[in-house]
Amino acid sequence: MFVCYNGEIPIYAVPFWFTDSKIGILAFVVSNKNVNYKKKIGGLDYLISEVIKYAKRKNLEVLYSTTTTESIITSLKNNNFVNGDLDSSQFFLNFKK
Repeated sequence: MFVCYNGEIPIYAVPFWFTDSKIGILAFVVSNKNVNYKKKIGGLDYLISEVIKYAKRKNLEVLYSTTTTESIITSLKNNNFVNGDLDSSQFFLNFKK
């Protein structure tokens, strides 16, 4: 589980797991609904970028996530994820191109 904080307050979290298949999965991203939006600005992009750094250190080849939430899609794309297919809720980041 990766958690992003603003000071001592958790603002975003994402379960993350991987197997020996070299695929990492970012599961459902959650947001602390008790925190004002302004205190969360940039936190989601930062959280995803830290998961990517960790995945690279673990020598993963592909990251996978699925979502239909527009703010999460934007952060995934900001971190170079691409749609798995048109009109798909699946997103991939391939380190081995």
